[in-house]
Amino acid sequence: MFKRQLQYKKKYPIKEWIRVYSDGSSTDAVRNGGCGVYATLPDGTTLERSFTCGKRCTNYKAETEATKEALNTVNDKISKTSKVVILSDARSVLQTLENTIDTELDTLRQKLLKLGARVGEVTSQWMPGHKRKVEKEP
Repeated sequence: MFKRQLQYKKKYPIKEWIRVYSDGSSTDAVRNGGCGVYATLPDGTTLERSFTCGKRCTNYKAETEATKEALNTVNDKISKTSKVVILSDARSVLQTLENTIDTELDTLRQKLLKLGARVGEVTSQWMPGHKRKVEKEP
């Protein structure tokens, strides 16, 4: 895991990329879902948001909502030259987004496409979660 952390830090340098971390979960994987977003901008500004996703909410839905909110959080902070990376531990959500035949996440896919049309570059990166605390960068 530590090696992966270093890889994403090299691949998406903090001075060049808007890094948006998203996470979601629910109690017993099916109820009381919640989501959180943490973003770092190249100028050093940080943005944080957290919210509930409903009493009947799976982990998958909470992770999906977190990714949607990640895009909403940085939407008014971007320019045509911005580079944005969504960093998520929700591999299943990221894989579903890549599968254009699957229509389940079409709304989220459209948000990503719209964002991509407005900025220099937008991508997503899976990173394992809940393993180890990420160190601060110098």
